[in-house]
Amino acid sequence: MKLLTLLQPLMGITTRLCSRVIGASIAATLLLTACGGGGNDAASTNGTNADLVSQGVISGFGSVIVNGVRFDDSKAKIEDEDEEENSTRSKDDLRLGMVVNINGSSAGTTGTASVISFGSTLKGPVQSIASSTVPSGTPTTTTAAGSHTLVILGQTVLIGAWTVFDPVSLPNGFASIAAGNVLEVHGHLSPSLNRLVATRISKENNANAYKITGNVSSLNATSQSFKIGTETFSYANIDPQKLRVTLADGLTIKMRLATVQATTGTWTATRIKAAKKAMPDRIKAEIEGLITAFTSATSFSVNGLVVDASNASFPKGTATLALGVRVEVKGTVIDGKLVASVVKTEDRDRGEDEDNEIELHGNLSALDTTAKTFMLRGLTVSYAGNVSFQRGLASNLVNGASVEVKGQSSGGGTTVQATRIKFED
Repeated sequence: MKLLTLLQPLMGITTRLCSRVIGASIAATLLLTACGGGGNDAASTNGTNADLVSQGVISGFGSVIVNGVRFDDSKAKIEDEDEEENSTRSKDDLRLGMVVNINGSSAGTTGTASVISFGSTLKGPVQSIASSTVPSGTPTTTTAAGSHTLVILGQTVLIGAWTVFDPVSLPNGFASIAAGNVLEVHGHLSPSLNRLVATRISKENNANAYKITGNVSSLNATSQSFKIGTETFSYANIDPQKLRVTLADGLTIKMRLATVQATTGTWTATRIKAAKKAMPDRIKAEIEGLITAFTSATSFSVNGLVVDASNASFPKGTATLALGVRVEVKGTVIDGKLVASVVKTEDRDRGEDEDNEIELHGNLSALDTTAKTFMLRGLTVSYAGNVSFQRGLASNLVNGASVEVKGQSSGGGTTVQATRIKFED
């Protein structure tokens, strides 16, 4: 009886998903018959048949690697969540360190992506910079001593060994950043703590809009203003069509802003929408992020998604679970809730997560045997130091060689320090 009780939710989601897929397949068959065609490629590539949702950081390419799974993205639709009029993008727009949502399927460490969507969390001018400073009360599982912090639009950005810097716009990593620079930041947000753990940072020289994600506070309906963190935002002159939510204190929103601050010190909102879309039912879900609400070890939220962990296993225990802690949760999404099977806390500084290791596949170029570097997937790879070679030696490295590289971010987040290089067929 207990087993049946535990299986009932999974049976329910399977029934719902199967009925949707069957309905979509029938419709596709009828359409193809009418057109004189055959097969069902459309249903398999547009997300209809997806049984997995994966949310996490891009930790490698060849195709795209998220949460330790290498997804084939050859037929995936790439979407920019921030662009409504022209949201379609290409695989070339995906970058290391971006936080993405993937709909698709997987088996073990490989999978197939049908839809990959991405969007940065924060874009704006740097208001202050601090080195080797960690805000008091910061959980050790989100950052560690020796990290840096920035303040952008009143929001604290935490930077550490896990942060990838765009090698073109910020060639020296953190050292390239100056006060007043406009930066675009991808990462994991803890809205209630007004902190963003940055996974990727790039410099924007000609930004036509800023953006911020966070919790509404001090809402004033008379002045049509509110705060996120320490900054004040006005929606008094917003186009009604661009106000997509009913504002309330505590609501997590995503805003587009004018780039010129008003003389009153407020920022002008040009679009306001909910920060997260509802999560679709999926038989498999893998979510990586920060705990954004916490009641207990079995009841909390990750990236705004409610988690029921009452029947989950905790490989690293529950003692460190708290608001703002970084976790990976696996389970099933049922009626917008993640029913967890595994909950694991992660610490990038100790190399305790899959995406702490960068993995790249492809044909190398720009080989420099003196500096012991080469280019792969648009990134500089160093093979100086202790590197394990498989199926070949360092002397076999030549431009055009197909290799798999595993390593760690170095050089201020602009270089991959290889720990293993394997020659591929």
